[in-house]
Amino acid sequence: MTDVTETEEITGSIFDDEIDVDEIPDNPNHLPEDVYTCRISNAVLKPTAKKDKIGLTISYQISEGDYASSFPFTEWLWCPRRQRDEAGELIPFTVEETRANSKLKKRYTAFGIGADEFKTTGPKDLIGLYVKVRTKNVTQDDNERIKVVQVLPVGDDEPGSDEGMDVFSPKDDI
Repeated sequence: MTDVTETEEITGSIFDDEIDVDEIPDNPNHLPEDVYTCRISNAVLKPTAKKDKIGLTISYQISEGDYASSFPFTEWLWCPRRQRDEAGELIPFTVEETRANSKLKKRYTAFGIGADEFKTTGPKDLIGLYVKVRTKNVTQDDNERIKVVQVLPVGDDEPGSDEGMDVFSPKDDI
C-alpha cells in the first residue's frame, strides 16, 4: 500500500501569468512604508550585548488593515543613565544623551503617558497601548529593515485621517 494520492499535475510556470514579477518584494518580510495603527506587544529594558548602554526594545504589532496578521516589528531606544565623576558630582548629559532622552519623552507622550508618570512607568506598563506608527524601510547589512520614523497617539481628536500619512501633518497645515 502507498501513501501517495493521485492528483492532476499542473504544468507551466509556478507564477501566474497575471503576476508582475518586478512588483514582488525581494524581502518576504517587506512592509510597505505607511502609517499603521499598532498595539505595543512587548517592551523590554536591558543592557546592550556590549554592556555599554541600556536600551528599551519596543515591539509593535499592526492591529488594523491588510498587515494586521504580520510579524511584529521592533524599535530600540537608548535610555541614557546619569553618570557621576570621582567626586560624586552628576556629569551633565552629552548632546547625544539629551537627544536620546528627548526621543524617549516624545514616545512616552505619544503612548499617552503624562509627564508626571514618566518616572513611574516601566516597560511592562507599555504593553497593550495603541499608537499610530509611520514606518520607513532602510537597508542595513544588506538586509531591509523596518524603521519607526514617528509615533503619535491614536484618538478621535488627532489631526488627519486614519488612512494615511496626513495624520502626521502639523495641525496648522490641515
